[in-house]
Amino acid sequence: MKKLLVWLLTAALLCSLCVTGVLAAEAEEDVIWGSYVLIDMNDGTGQDYASMLSAMAQMGMSGTMEVAEDGSAKMELFGETMELRLDFASMTADAGDVTLSFTYEDGVLFIGDDEMSFTFSKNGGEAAQKKGAGAFDYYLLTAFEEPDGTVTSADGFEIPLRIFAAGDGVITNTDGEEMELQFDFEEGTVLAEDGEEMTFELEDGVLTLIDSEGVKLTFALSDPGWAGPYAIVALSTEDQGDLGEQLDMLNALGLAPTLTIDEDGKGVLDMFGESVEMTFDFDAMTVTGSEEGDEAMPFTYENGRLTMQEGENILVFGRTLPAEEDAPAEGHAKGTVR
Repeated sequence: MKKLLVWLLTAALLCSLCVTGVLAAEAEEDVIWGSYVLIDMNDGTGQDYASMLSAMAQMGMSGTMEVAEDGSAKMELFGETMELRLDFASMTADAGDVTLSFTYEDGVLFIGDDEMSFTFSKNGGEAAQKKGAGAFDYYLLTAFEEPDGTVTSADGFEIPLRIFAAGDGVITNTDGEEMELQFDFEEGTVLAEDGEEMTFELEDGVLTLIDSEGVKLTFALSDPGWAGPYAIVALSTEDQGDLGEQLDMLNALGLAPTLTIDEDGKGVLDMFGESVEMTFDFDAMTVTGSEEGDEAMPFTYENGRLTMQEGENILVFGRTLPAEEDAPAEGHAKGTVR
């Protein structure tokens, strides 16, 4: 089993190096045509739209533009569609009776002037993560606190909050209704889908949401259950150290290893077109490969994070949503935290 871990780490590293070469080759062929996401705009009022557009993009409401090789382009902004034609020689864009200048550099397309402009990014489009994508942190509501200090326990209620890799979150109430949130971990703010802005505090696995009226909702980091799909969230080797950047590239291209564990502890590790079967014993906290003679290897599991380690070689997987569902099943095979 230890050989499997070393092989996996080596394969991931080799694949990521290949990906780096592919991305470098693509960068050498930087062209204007392609797909873009709106990252900023100026309407002459001086309002800062960049943060708002980022939050809207995470909720699936991006402004986009498609530019063809012949210069024809289609811009879609908030439900409205506009046809344009870009002249690559004169660096101008015609939109009906209006002609605007544009610039392009390093994947950023700027159309307009000092009075009104739109800024689109190829890189922003490629890096944007879909809502509900990747590993999530799972929280359960523990208490409500009114502005006057009155605290009500949430015991007996199952109200989960899931926060995903891109900072998007979902709260599900006892009736199964969902509210989408977008967390800004640098600013300590939350934007709800209805437009309400809140703040939050996070310390030692306890997250507190504070709404505009001063009501506090306290959530505790909890276990979503170990049965289900996982995505790799951390990777390091003794020789190469932290491979976080390479892992980000693998995830962006859909090449990162994935793991699925059923309620009997049977696991399947999919990587680079190959599948490896293994068995997880969540009582003994050991994992065994399917090949004859494989030795049991220890692992740790806590709140949806599963870690396999041999010396300085470390793999960490995090629970994700099942591909065929909009939300994970509740209470399935909740494991002992160790």
